[in-house]
Amino acid sequence: MDYLEISITVRAEDAESAAGILLGVGFTGVVMGEERFDDLPEPWIEEPGRSAGSMPERPAEVTLRVYDARTEDTPAPLPEQPDAVARVRDALGNLARRTSTRVMAEESWAESWKRFWDVQHVGRHLVIKPSWKEYEASAGDLVIELDPKQAFGTGTHATTRLCLAALEGLVRPGDRVYDVGTGSGILAIAAVLLEAIGATGVDSDPVAVAAARENADHNGVSDRIDFAVGSASNLAGRADVVVANILAEILIELAADLAALTSRDLILSGIIDRKASDVRAAFEGQGLVLADELREDGWVAQHFLRP
Repeated sequence: MDYLEISITVRAEDAESAAGILLGVGFTGVVMGEERFDDLPEPWIEEPGRSAGSMPERPAEVTLRVYDARTEDTPAPLPEQPDAVARVRDALGNLARRTSTRVMAEESWAESWKRFWDVQHVGRHLVIKPSWKEYEASAGDLVIELDPKQAFGTGTHATTRLCLAALEGLVRPGDRVYDVGTGSGILAIAAVLLEAIGATGVDSDPVAVAAARENADHNGVSDRIDFAVGSASNLAGRADVVVANILAEILIELAADLAALTSRDLILSGIIDRKASDVRAAFEGQGLVLADELREDGWVAQHFLRP
């Protein structure tokens, strides 16, 4: 499989909005310089002003990158495929100052980013281990070994970490959990390791669903998790805990569906700080009660309860 990498230069102040727009039109990952709006791979990018031991100054312009996977079933050669590029340009309009593309072979794409992802500890017991890293588990560790491929969710981004921390505090033995926008399946896998009796994960991207199934199988929990292509509207009945790590705009659109799915706890993430009040209003309008907000690096996770 090859990948079409689309680079988009935007003003620094427009970067967060542009990243949100790109995720909203179906790209499963947006990489911004050294910051990752999700957990897709990206070679390290040097920025002006960087010195040893310091973070770079935010430049006047930022380069965003999205990736479009291409298989042998793609009907025309990669450079002749305008669909992903057109989708970027139509979505961003004047926000995009410049765009460029290049084709990356799967081998170079995959190997270029592995060195930037290490073992991570989240909460009290969860450990996220890349499949290519060695780790000696301690007593009480709940280890998730992950190979995310092109699916969102390695645990490196704040939104994923916030969800994992919330799940650790909320999942009870015997719970059923729904994971909407499952990506790599990391949240559903964590839920069953935390003694949920079962989990169901849905994602609109078939590539993500395939990766999630592989990850669940690799972690020995595939018998307790169902993954399917779809969204909140495809889930039937209620779960004790529902988690949705998407975008604020999409969470608001899905407020009625997500609220209807939970019998007890609802965890929402993927929310930029300035949009937290909008999301809160949308879900309180569905009769839920905000119990807690977790924050990290300008991102917010909200925990709602059904009264």
